[in-house]
Parts: sequence; C-alpha cells; structure tokens
Amino acid sequence: MPLQNSKIRTYIHEQRGNFENMLGQMVEIPSVSSDPDHTSDMQKMAELAVDYLKEFGARSTIIKTKGHPSVVGEWWVGRPAISVSNHLQSLGCSARSGT
Repeated sequence: MPLQNSKIRTYIHEQRGNFENMLGQMVEIPSVSSDPDHTSDMQKMAELAVDYLKEFGARSTIIKTKGHPSVVGEWWVGRPAISVSNHLQSLGCSARSGT
C-alpha cells in the first residue's frame, strides 16, 4: 500500500495545476440553483461535470429532471459500485446582509 500512496501523491503533485484550472472553470459558472435566472448556468455546470468525468475515463451523461439536471458517471460498468452525490452549485448571497 505505501507504493500505491506514493504513486497517488506523485500524480496529485504533478497534476495540481490541472486540478486548480478545473476548479477555476467551475467557480466561474454562477450555478445558483435557487435563482431561476441561473437555470442555464446549472446546465453549463452539468455539461462541464460530464466533460471532466469523461476526461478521467468515465462514461457520463446528463439526466434531465423536472428541476435541475443530474449528472451520472460510471467506471467499470457492471461491477459493484458506490454512489457519490455532490452538489455543484453556488450559494446565492444577500447583498444587504453580506451573507
């Protein structure tokens, strides 16, 4: 296991700039789910998430819902799996309260 940890740490170190760039692209999308004016931004965020998953070798797609889109990605299709649920949205803030 120590060798595996070493490989992972090396990969993370080598890819840090790429990871920061990806995060920067995500932060640039004002995906405020509680604001109807940002519905198209929620779609952009879903599309970006699909692109990222595909870059990492997953099979990924957007599932349309009555609300905001959901993103599903799969590696190792047909094998035991876990589900990770993450919210890729911004939280709106109140200009008056500053929160």
